[in-house]
Amino acid sequence: ATPLARGLFHRAIGQSGGLFGAVRDLETSEGDQRSGHQIGQDFLEACGVKTIAEARALSAEKIIEVFLSAGRSFYTRPVVDGWVIPDTIDAIFGNGRQNDVPVMLGMTANEMASLSDPAGHPKTTADLEEAVARQFGAADFDEFTAAYGGTDDETAQKAYLALIRDVAFSAHMRRWARSSDTISSSAFLYYFTFAPPVPGTEYLGAFHSSDVPFAFQNIDPEFGEEADAVADAMSDYWVNFAKTGDPNSAGLPKWEAYNQDTEPYMELGDIRRPGNHLLKKELDYLEDLQSEE
Repeated sequence: ATPLARGLFHRAIGQSGGLFGAVRDLETSEGDQRSGHQIGQDFLEACGVKTIAEARALSAEKIIEVFLSAGRSFYTRPVVDGWVIPDTIDAIFGNGRQNDVPVMLGMTANEMASLSDPAGHPKTTADLEEAVARQFGAADFDEFTAAYGGTDDETAQKAYLALIRDVAFSAHMRRWARSSDTISSSAFLYYFTFAPPVPGTEYLGAFHSSDVPFAFQNIDPEFGEEADAVADAMSDYWVNFAKTGDPNSAGLPKWEAYNQDTEPYMELGDIRRPGNHLLKKELDYLEDLQSEE
């Protein structure tokens, strides 16, 4: 997104991470959302210093201590400062002002299984309806269940995990892939569905970051032959893309570049296979909600 990086890299791989929603401004505060500058000032005050020079003299231990003691008070994501990040990420990519390089993007099927506390998940349909209301206000619950399921107590948690996965990850990855229409370079979208055989795998599934060791072909030898096959294919795709900007080569399922008409993607799981319109029902539901806000 930043113009300061122009010419410093020739392609990029985004694994489970985008920031196409609201981004804080350096100087402007809105409602209870503090500006980036104010957060920085609050952090210096919590550290007991007043100047940048004094802050630079702080020990790493002191900074970590203050940061951890403050919960979520100190925001650490990018801030629109007019220089490093000249505009919101969504506006930069929507207007074709991002760095024009090929990208390979994707996420795992069960991102939030390892990033959320099961104790706080809905246990019943009534719990799920309350959770959706907290997330989206007066959203129609029937419309939610039409997209995500969760129409009975047995599937309430599954629907909730899918929802928070998409809010945090999937919607951003699709938005990023779609933005390839604004530049000349291609995007390739993937969906990692292989559940590594680790303790708790029945619940964790393809959890957040579980795709990383497969891409680097650095998995536990005890995972077995099927896991080896996934790692072989993924590492080949990743190396091909790094070398040429295109993940394809002989012996691998054909991975089509993303376009908004057919929305191709590659599933990386027990079977490596191409597909179309990844999570379309769910992501269209979220997009419609955002357009109504």
